[in-house]
Amino acid sequence: MRHCLSLFIAILSFHSVGQNKVIDRSNYQLLWEISRADMQGKAFLFGTYHSNDNDVFEFPDALYSALHEAEAVVLETDITEFMLDESTISPDVGYSKSYLLEWIVPARGADKVTYTAYGSDEGRPQFIDMYFKQVADNCSKAFHPLETIEDQLKIGLNNLLDPNAPKNIRLISRSELKQKYLEGNARDLHKYTRNSTLEFIDLYKDLIVDRNIKMTNGIDTLIHQYKSSFIAVGASHLLGSRGIVPLLRQKGYTVKVVKSEFTKKKSQAEIDLQQCNQYNYLDQRYGASLKFGGKPAVKELGNADRLIQYQELGQGNIYSLSIYNYGVEVNLTKNVRNYFLDPELSISRFDSLILEDNSKAYQGLVTLNDGTKEWVRVFKKKNVLYTLSAKGGYRFMNSNRHLNFFNGFKFSGDPTDESFSEKVISESQTMQLKFPKNYFSETRTLDFDNVWDTKWINPLNGEILYAYESIMTDNTISHTHEEFGDYILTRYHSDSVKIENERHVKGEYLLKSYTAQVNGYTVYGKIRQTGNVIQFIEYIGNDKIRKDEFLNSFDTLYSFPEINEEVEVKNEDFETLMTKDGFKMEVLDLDGKQFRETKNYTFTDAKTSIAYHVLVKKFHSWAFSQKKVKDLLTDQIVWPSEDLNYEIDTSFYLDAQNPFMEFSIYYPDSENKFKGKATLVGKNIVIANLTYPQKAEEQYKNLSFLDSLKFMVNDAISMHEINVPKLKNEIMINGGMAVEELIIEGHVGDSMLTQMLEWPAQFWNSFDEDGILLSSVVYAKDWENSDKKLLEYWRERTTSKNQFVTVSALYNLQKMRRAADYMTVVNEAKTNKINAIDFYKVLAITDPKDKFLEEVWPVFAELLEDSLSWNISFTIPTLLEKPFFQAYFTSEKFIKAITKDTQPPWAAFRYFEIMYEYGIPKEQFSKMLTEWNKNSNDHKVGSIAAWKTIIGEKTSGKVKRLVKKDAAVAISYAKVMAVSETPIYGLLSFEQMIGYIAFDHYKDAYFDKNKSLKFIENRIIRIDNKQIEFALFKVIENDKVYFMARALPENRILPSYGAFGNNTFFVYGSEEYQPKKIEEELVKKILE
Repeated sequence: MRHCLSLFIAILSFHSVGQNKVIDRSNYQLLWEISRADMQGKAFLFGTYHSNDNDVFEFPDALYSALHEAEAVVLETDITEFMLDESTISPDVGYSKSYLLEWIVPARGADKVTYTAYGSDEGRPQFIDMYFKQVADNCSKAFHPLETIEDQLKIGLNNLLDPNAPKNIRLISRSELKQKYLEGNARDLHKYTRNSTLEFIDLYKDLIVDRNIKMTNGIDTLIHQYKSSFIAVGASHLLGSRGIVPLLRQKGYTVKVVKSEFTKKKSQAEIDLQQCNQYNYLDQRYGASLKFGGKPAVKELGNADRLIQYQELGQGNIYSLSIYNYGVEVNLTKNVRNYFLDPELSISRFDSLILEDNSKAYQGLVTLNDGTKEWVRVFKKKNVLYTLSAKGGYRFMNSNRHLNFFNGFKFSGDPTDESFSEKVISESQTMQLKFPKNYFSETRTLDFDNVWDTKWINPLNGEILYAYESIMTDNTISHTHEEFGDYILTRYHSDSVKIENERHVKGEYLLKSYTAQVNGYTVYGKIRQTGNVIQFIEYIGNDKIRKDEFLNSFDTLYSFPEINEEVEVKNEDFETLMTKDGFKMEVLDLDGKQFRETKNYTFTDAKTSIAYHVLVKKFHSWAFSQKKVKDLLTDQIVWPSEDLNYEIDTSFYLDAQNPFMEFSIYYPDSENKFKGKATLVGKNIVIANLTYPQKAEEQYKNLSFLDSLKFMVNDAISMHEINVPKLKNEIMINGGMAVEELIIEGHVGDSMLTQMLEWPAQFWNSFDEDGILLSSVVYAKDWENSDKKLLEYWRERTTSKNQFVTVSALYNLQKMRRAADYMTVVNEAKTNKINAIDFYKVLAITDPKDKFLEEVWPVFAELLEDSLSWNISFTIPTLLEKPFFQAYFTSEKFIKAITKDTQPPWAAFRYFEIMYEYGIPKEQFSKMLTEWNKNSNDHKVGSIAAWKTIIGEKTSGKVKRLVKKDAAVAISYAKVMAVSETPIYGLLSFEQMIGYIAFDHYKDAYFDKNKSLKFIENRIIRIDNKQIEFALFKVIENDKVYFMARALPENRILPSYGAFGNNTFFVYGSEEYQPKKIEEELVKKILE
């Protein structure tokens, strides 16, 4: 299989070959005259060779006059779009190479000649065909292609090798082929092409025959539209039994060879054509002009940005101009200055210069990472960035041709037409504005929005007019008027934004005006919301009259369009009528919904502002729902929360073949209308809805979308039908997760839950060993109204492996207030060594003020006294509000239990913090500390010293020395001071305390009893224009020396638990304190 363009290169072109033979042009058959009685004049047909070789540009004299006099030039195709090589340097596009076709890329030869698909940089800038196109564009002749690029790209893609192709066909050499062309031997050129294609099935037919027929038909049409035409096609297409010449004759044309002479003296026609060597490109949007060798390709890049590019395909040279409009949010002066500082670039021959309009430009030779070089010049005018670039082969890059191109750029200087002469209508048709000529407009489809915007820029004075509209889907609609459109204003600093003239026109829209300051400019704007449509316009400039005229035109909200026609939409799930077909479907992968397949159909019609949405929920064959139909339908909608302003209307049709609910929700605060229909279709639920502005209610109230819904999904099996064998099979094959989700969603009723509880223990032990599914059944079951007793069932079915069943039993017993059964389950679970349950978590979800907690406390007291849980410690302060728990937690028994060595090291630490915060009397608190001091807890020395200091008791000199010397003691001392919120600085300073805390709690802290910390100094460091004070320390950990920096809070308050290790940084390297180096490393770490 081959690509047709690759075939053209192999078959129809050649690189420059020395020409020494005598050229016999006695039978020259490349130039033909076409005539017929009904033609206005004459047409000429010429056979080309896709090469830029200088020799093949030796044309017969008659060709120059035919081309000069032609009103229209007709070629095989227009490959101008191939000039858009997006590797062009620009700040946004980047520097990645993405050539459109590999064969366009120049290749460097060992002799410093750069070879291209059409020859080399020793030849003409363009190959023959593009030379004719260049003449047409540069001398204002009409141009027509006979084929599209898309047509040519398809050729050769499906042509397989022919196993029956003749063998040993002799093909002439490249030099012989060139000789044939110079002699004008069109017959042999056709023969060569035919023989070259025989290796592939039908390639000759696709490449020559079919295209000849199409091109002949095109010629037949075009030559009657002009008095004179010049047509050029590949020489291989001229002759042969099905060539263009015989095909034209079959249509009644007289086609005869033009007698060709090759004189050395240039004719007047040839001299005149030499003037067609330059194309003056004028960019009216930006008031700029630039000279190219021919007509460039132009690509709109969005946001009114554009790329203008021209390629000399013969020599492989590329000239481009990128124009980027940055608005006023970017400081472009700084960006231009730093443009060549990109670390990804290698710059040489860098220079700056002043342009004619006194703007400053920077230029240089840029080398990219892949070794590619290109000349670049960058400059700005107002907030528009212009980037000129030029690249090519060896000869080009070592010449001054890039400067000739760069210097051809001019600002036109002509006054811009500023009159509001152009009517611009948004996609919704509700915003109708006036813009000057040469505005830019585009539409974009985003994930949840359809966006339309229009921009106009005055390149001379920087005035900007901008309009924007976003039509949101039902995923992004707002329901309130609070801060509507504020996301638009986040582009500006909040302190500079001033909101004015807010108003709400009931039933229609919300509107507000604003001004904002940015980079020395004032932005004037207005925002409007009407339902799911957000619109805003902005003016930037200094003309008050123009500003008021532009902004005031926004005040009218035009009517939404009438719906005169709807189209039928059909898919595998449903059919209906809509204003436009365009549904996008995706299968949603939803957590917790494995019992069904969910298909999501969405489409937003920007012309009507209607967001269509259909959700198809297909329950699997084993799944079911025992909910009442009305409840099932009601559950399909996320109804508004009570704090919203809304109006709801619902209607139920439960006796219909497919029961359904109609609903309509109006949100007055956002002027949004949300209406739809939820339908039960067998084991499927289909929710269809549409969203649109309330203002459009009159136009859209009779839409057929909901009423015309017909369902393709199977409705033979009822949603309420239960197939127990299928249900069990699902559990046995796929596990119980999907069934558990069905239960959690409330689809399994109490009768089925009871039936599942009665399934044999062998089934549950085999297919639900850990008891996750059975625990869900136990949890969902209504035990209050059941003949079956929960405690008895738990005793029957609990094992050491299905501990989740025990947890569910406890939750239900708690809910039923059965304290005795609850304690029985806990005690028997411990007896049966069901150790995987964290009973603390069960306790943690219980309301501490609930009396039930007192009733079951004996089973938890034992746990607390054995090992205090960190999570449960945060419940104790609330528990202390009740006398029962206050007495318990201050009892001698509990104090001994909490301070004993078997508790976690931090248990007593946390306990004393709680007691201090609660306000235990000093004498009682001191006795508690004495009890703690009897044990050998790692935290006790520093912690007790800190608490004694806080409550005003003396500390021994030995302990004080330990606090100052031993890091572990100092850390516990400092942490007590921090959590007490009443620190006393004496033994340790604020900096030492915060340093020790950070040293123990920074990310990836290493446990080392021998680590040490020494405070050095405080330093103020400037980072991103902010001054931050750091405390610097020299620390030793794991026998390694580091320097640690801890940012100091402005309020100089020690941090609490969550912030112990915050804003802490380490600098590794020399053991010697080097403040400047440490500061540099610190800034680098923070900015990373």
